[in-house]
Amino acid sequence: MSNSIPSLPADLKQFAFLLDVDGTILDLAPTPREVFVSHELRDTLARLWKRTDGGVAFVSGRPVSELDLIFSPLQLPAIGGHGAELRTTPGAAPPSPRLVPASSSRTKATRLRCITGWRRTKKSWCALLLPRFAPA
Repeated sequence: MSNSIPSLPADLKQFAFLLDVDGTILDLAPTPREVFVSHELRDTLARLWKRTDGGVAFVSGRPVSELDLIFSPLQLPAIGGHGAELRTTPGAAPPSPRLVPASSSRTKATRLRCITGWRRTKKSWCALLLPRFAPA
C-alpha cells in the first residue's frame, strides 16, 4: 500500500471546498477567542479561492461576522452558526438567523446545569453544550 498523496489537478475550477474551521483548519484553543490564524493560512486560502474560481467556503458554529474577524481581511462565503447563517457572496452580510426565544433558552439552561464540567455557550440562534471541557 502506498502512502503517497496524489497531486491536485492543475485546474481546480471543477472543485469546491467546504472547510470546517475550529479543530480542522484551525487548532482548537481553550476558548473560541484564542484561536490563531497565520498569514500563511490566509494567503493559502486566498490562493485556493482564486484557483477554484470561488469554490471555497467556511463551515462553522461561529457566526459569520466572527469568521470575518479572525480571518480578516479575507471574507469568503460561509455557513455559520451551525447552519443558521449562509453567506454566498464574499464580504456580504448574511441574512439574520431566526432567534431562539430567551424563555426557551433559560428553561433549557436550568435543566442542564447539573451536568458537571460541560460548558454551555449561548448564541442568539441556539445553545450548545461543549463536552470537551468535561472531566474524562
